[in-house]
Amino acid sequence: MIILIILILILLNAYFSLAEIALIAVKEHELTKEIESGSAAAKKVKTLIKDPESFLSVVQVGITLLGIIEGIYGGKFVAELIDPFVSRYFNLSPTMLRILTTCFGIGLITYLTIIIGELLPKSIALQNPLKISILIAPSLTLFSLIAFPFVKLLTLNTRFLLKLLNIRKAENQKITESDLKNMLSTAYRQGTLKEEELVLHQNIFTFDELIAEQIMKPAVIVEVLSNGADRNEIIDLIKCKPYSHFPVIDDKTGKIAGVLAIKDFFLETNNISWQHIIRQPCIIKPSTLVKDIFLNFKENNNDFGLVMGKNMDFLGIVTMQDVVEGVFGDMPEREDYHKYFYKINDYTYIANGFIHIQRIRRILSLDWLREYEMKYITVEELFSGLLHHTFKAGDELQLHNVRFTIIELQAGSIKKVKIELNKYSKV
Repeated sequence: MIILIILILILLNAYFSLAEIALIAVKEHELTKEIESGSAAAKKVKTLIKDPESFLSVVQVGITLLGIIEGIYGGKFVAELIDPFVSRYFNLSPTMLRILTTCFGIGLITYLTIIIGELLPKSIALQNPLKISILIAPSLTLFSLIAFPFVKLLTLNTRFLLKLLNIRKAENQKITESDLKNMLSTAYRQGTLKEEELVLHQNIFTFDELIAEQIMKPAVIVEVLSNGADRNEIIDLIKCKPYSHFPVIDDKTGKIAGVLAIKDFFLETNNISWQHIIRQPCIIKPSTLVKDIFLNFKENNNDFGLVMGKNMDFLGIVTMQDVVEGVFGDMPEREDYHKYFYKINDYTYIANGFIHIQRIRRILSLDWLREYEMKYITVEELFSGLLHHTFKAGDELQLHNVRFTIIELQAGSIKKVKIELNKYSKV
């Protein structure tokens, strides 16, 4: 009978240990989902975890009472149980015999309590905190009502001591962007997320801060039309560069005259003149947020814009494809980027100074370059920001096991940079 009582006490200790860890480890968003599905027990769990001092006091009262009862009866019972066996084989005085058997009894009860009453239930609770917290919530709520005076006393004393130590009560903290990023990185390391899924999530976080200058195609690689070109010249260009739109330059002023949509060009029945179908361009400032460009394109049923500087200098173009790439990464392109950013071997690349850091990061999978993207747009800006002196051939930047070396200048600007990787570069 007494053995059964001791086992019950140990199991009750396990129950309180189970409850403690389950309530601490349960995730609020999982709990909210259960509440929305109509779980009454989940509501009780939420009530308990809203006041952690109270439920911890409930658990502590339960464990302490059980510990006292086990100490009084458990050790003594085991000692009396093994007294005859020990005295049969060892010639000990009654006092020494009692001390030895009592110590053994207390040790055995303590061992069983630690294993069955503490470690095992806590490990189980960590495996499935939601399910266990929902199971134990009703009974723990009932016990908290029974033990209310002790719980209240302990809670008030705990709060008093926290105030005395100038420790504020922790408020329910919202999940921050940093928390989400850390969770995603952990999920990737554990194999839950694939690399492309991690990159997609990271792009979503940075999309909100992207500006036109970071995603535009630089003017130097954009094919433009002269407003004096004839139809045959345009048709020949379209055969080589099958784009949907072309910026049109005014021969007299050298400024942008508008945009030619190829659809309009082929629908035009006049086989001689085409200048009258030039559209007014969608002008985008370099600092315009990409999310605003997306909304502009959506509202105006447009997918092409010109990025213009302060003096209406033509800086580049932004298309809907560029906006989409801000989230999903590189898509098939027709621009001749391979002329300006190309591979020498597995560990060496050449990039022109105007190539965007974002493009280098995506193509070479150098995710750490994200920290530089918000400050510097191009490779040249990266050198300008980090070197703080006039460029010269041979200048180097060593960043995260990657060496950037200026190999060619043109009119004081960087024309070409050599990028050298090693096996640790992508870490």
